[in-house]
Amino acid sequence: KSAIAEELARELKQDGIPVVDIMAGVGDNRTGFYLKMLLKELDPDTKVPGAIELKFKEIRKIFLSSFVHRRRVVLIVDEAQNINLSTIRGLKNIREQSRIVHDGKVHYMLSIIFFCKNYRNFLDNFVSKDPGDRFLMEEMERLEDTEVIDIAKSIFGLRFENNAAKKDFVETVSGYPSTIEKIYFSLMTSSSFDGVVTTKALTSARLIQAKQSLRQAGLNERDLVDYMRKSKEQTVSVNEVQKALSGKDTKNSEIILDAVKEFERTLGI
Repeated sequence: KSAIAEELARELKQDGIPVVDIMAGVGDNRTGFYLKMLLKELDPDTKVPGAIELKFKEIRKIFLSSFVHRRRVVLIVDEAQNINLSTIRGLKNIREQSRIVHDGKVHYMLSIIFFCKNYRNFLDNFVSKDPGDRFLMEEMERLEDTEVIDIAKSIFGLRFENNAAKKDFVETVSGYPSTIEKIYFSLMTSSSFDGVVTTKALTSARLIQAKQSLRQAGLNERDLVDYMRKSKEQTVSVNEVQKALSGKDTKNSEIILDAVKEFERTLGI
């Protein structure tokens, strides 16, 4: 996802299209922050005003200039799932400032492209007419099984112990290119990993990834233990969950991994 966002920004810039690319969650995520970044990138000489109303006036001037010079602007936001509904509506209002009516035709001088993870709580923002009717949603096509293995071998230099390890790897990746990279780095955290993927090493890597997913959702090991006890009637200690999510082998590693996956589905993460 992020690699595609970066490549898109690079190609658009090569074509002479003004591009502002931002990683959501790094810094301020309010509407004023995006106005500030657009103003600074599109007109470095502009003194960015403090009041948001004045920021909107300045961005309107820039969009009018863009229309005169026939230069559309593209805002690319990666990790957009970190944006809340208020800011989504704020970004929609920024785009409305780029609306120019000329000779009876409507022109928008700003396009906004979100790259995001399919977190349910984020995607639910687009179910309603506002702002859903202003966005076109596309899901990235998943890789074929053979493509997953080819990328793992050629790009990351991984080897596989047997067909069972290949099958587990393909199922773990689920067709997402970025997951290959994440699993690779999780595997590399083990000092004993020699580049050969085994089912045991993959289980450890998946548990490390599970820990990162929980952290991103603002959850911890205690939350998982409570979920396992209440929803699955399984009792494990916080200490054992901590060990498992650090990639260390425990007698309940597989049970904990299955519980994490169910927990994530329940939360929509």
